[in-house]
Amino acid sequence: MISHDLRSPLTALHGTLDMLAMSETDDQPDRQEETLSDAQKTVETLVHLMNDFLDLEKFESGTAVLEFESIPLSELIDSATEGFVVANDLSAGSDSVGTTIKVDKSRMILALRNLLSAAGSSLPPEGRVVLAYSHASEDTVEIEIRRSGAPMSKRLKESNFSRYILLPKSDVGSQSSSGVGLALAMSIVRAHGGSLSLKSGIESDSFLLQLRN
Repeated sequence: MISHDLRSPLTALHGTLDMLAMSETDDQPDRQEETLSDAQKTVETLVHLMNDFLDLEKFESGTAVLEFESIPLSELIDSATEGFVVANDLSAGSDSVGTTIKVDKSRMILALRNLLSAAGSSLPPEGRVVLAYSHASEDTVEIEIRRSGAPMSKRLKESNFSRYILLPKSDVGSQSSSGVGLALAMSIVRAHGGSLSLKSGIESDSFLLQLRN
């Protein structure tokens, strides 16, 4: 499955570069710019995948080093949702205003973005991804990433956050989604002493992430 994760963007990149090499684009600057942009996006996808692979290996081998800092929970959420078409359900998190949380900011942002990407996979036009946060208890915050409009895929639900699962491209952000990202999200959350689960409902499915604050 790892080879499949890499093969798709590599094939796309190879095709894009072939088009650029074979076409006479000197008189078509707009076409050339579009082709180069496609190649750049594909390279970014490859870099994202490789970083996920490397980070996951570090967490699974116990060699990952976390750099903890205390930051406002709202700052973490804002950074994680930047660039995603996500509704921040702040009313559900009203009791968490001013709450700070001790995390490795960059790693936790990565975990949240991977979950957002998975939640937005094959989202229909009427679908919606909502991120809400609140206090689960006095010393624990809960972050919920809720998808409505269509259930998450059966493959995702049965994966149990396995690293070997492929998902369609996300419709809420620019990142593609794969099981490597989900497995990495789980590893990051566990390294923070937290928990991550998937809850299925009648009208929506949710990722539930709990962290001590």
